Amino acid sequence: MVSRGMRWVLVAILFVMLAACGGGESPTATPTAVPPTVTPAPPTATPAAAADEGAQQAEAAAPEAAAPVAEPRTFVIDPAQSEARFIINEVLLGAPTEVTGVTNQVEGTIEIDPVAPESTVLSPIVINARELKTDRNLRDRAIRRFILQSADDKYQFITFTPTAIEGLPSSAGAGDSFTFTVSGDLTIREITAPV
Repeated sequence: MVSRGMRWVLVAILFVMLAACGGGESPTATPTAVPPTVTPAPPTATPAAAADEGAQQAEAAAPEAAAPVAEPRTFVIDPAQSEARFIINEVLLGAPTEVTGVTNQVEGTIEIDPVAPESTVLSPIVINARELKTDRNLRDRAIRRFILQSADDKYQFITFTPTAIEGLPSSAGAGDSFTFTVSGDLTIREITAPV
């Protein structure tokens, strides 16, 4: 049996835990600039010299403009400007052929911290395999029904789950360009392979 005092302790702990987990971000007050205080210098030889010295102290005490802190930004893959594709080489009617399949049905996000690019986070990228198109409808049907089996709802999507991003710089400025490599696990049907 739990004593009455112990119940209150448990209720208080539960309340603190709920308060810690609840509610989202709380608003914070916007910091206001506090004008610098200038201590007047004792008069020296001439009033003009004292005025110059006071101006120099005021300039030295003026706060420097704080550089804006860049927040991490999340970018969403835009299907209108993106595509996923595959390229295969096949022999069709005795002739070697290169086949390309393409879809713009791609989803995913990337979160970039401009202050620390090496902490970039890439979400899983999901491709609608049912929408892959080649140059022939007959081939597209074969891909959907027999090869990828994307006509079946449980195999409709191909997923690339990033496991590492290599080559990102520790810092970057606006307009800087750099290359990096993303590796991860590619899942097609129930088969997952590292790529």
